Amino acid sequence: MRLPRDAANTTLAAWHTEERKQGFRLHTSTGEPASLLEFEAAFDWKHSRNNHPLRVAAPLRAFRPDALQEVLIRFTGPKLELSIDGVLMDEEWPVGRVAPPTAVPLLLTTGALQKVMLWNRALSDDEIALHSGGAQKIAGREREILGPLRPLTQYWKPRGWNASVGDCMPFFNEGRFHLYYLFDRRGHASKWGLGAHQWAHASTLDLVEWTHHPMAVPISRQDEGSICTGSVFFSSDEYHAFYAVRTADGSPARLTSARSKDGIHFEKSDWSMALREPYSGPPARDPVVFRDPGNQAIPNASGGDGGDIGAFEFGSAAPSLKILSFTRIGNGDVVLQVAGVPNGVHRIQASLDLRFGSFIDIATVTADAAGRFQYQEPVAGLTNFYRVVFP
Repeated sequence: MRLPRDAANTTLAAWHTEERKQGFRLHTSTGEPASLLEFEAAFDWKHSRNNHPLRVAAPLRAFRPDALQEVLIRFTGPKLELSIDGVLMDEEWPVGRVAPPTAVPLLLTTGALQKVMLWNRALSDDEIALHSGGAQKIAGREREILGPLRPLTQYWKPRGWNASVGDCMPFFNEGRFHLYYLFDRRGHASKWGLGAHQWAHASTLDLVEWTHHPMAVPISRQDEGSICTGSVFFSSDEYHAFYAVRTADGSPARLTSARSKDGIHFEKSDWSMALREPYSGPPARDPVVFRDPGNQAIPNASGGDGGDIGAFEFGSAAPSLKILSFTRIGNGDVVLQVAGVPNGVHRIQASLDLRFGSFIDIATVTADAAGRFQYQEPVAGLTNFYRVVFP
């Protein structure tokens, strides 16, 4: 592609019908905060959220005027990407397939496109690097387009014209400080407003020099609307990431986990749980994980002998409090964290629901009507932690 200097508001290629917005279109647009090269595609997901095509874009300032550059659109299934000369500029996370228009040819409407190539599969990263001149050339263009990696300090954000940081999940183990954080594009507007957050990761030994790692927990399935905030801890020589998955179709969110030997490369678990009536399952999120070594609860601690417990916290009113799953671990008490509950000695309803190895997952509510609910005695020295005594 060779973009002329006056390329604003121009359709470059189109395979779609205006009346139904099916297919895709590559075009330029003017606006704030930047004039853009945009690729928009309609998908056949039958859901009320799917009310507009998804768009990936790159600022026109990323192009050298009148220079020949490669623009690549890759659709992997869970992800739609736009790259310039091998440099990833934008991503979206579709559901479904590209909705093909009926009896509409592919139109190349300007001379800006020097060559068009189509594949019936997603190219691999290695193939993209080969088409774009190799990894070294891509790294140089990345510095040129996105700028150098900035030190990770206050107000830091990832490189990228529409990238930012969401919730942070700090963790320390064996002399290294890990910062897991939600990687965000479009300010929670990706994937038709579902957010499409993923866990990104950087770590340091001295809080000065940082290493940026691959995405720790990415979106890898179309039904994952967003990987929500969670907790990380280390136990039995493994890192464990607990998080909730906001579902694309609005069904109850799934509390699940991923495991890693090095804290960098995580493997998602097949295990998950979701809240049932009388609770509202879709907004469930943000698991709080803590360890109970014997009779003392220590949030986000590692080491020692005792049980690991994941607490599931969500913000919706409920007529009563019910723990969806529990067990005794060794001779220690099970300890539950409940948000927004005043101190007091009260009663808890509980029923055994699910067991996952040595990890127990407990659902709690943000007790909007705290006076109606009853709990056991609070744990001394810890805020909103309650010891659960079973009959």
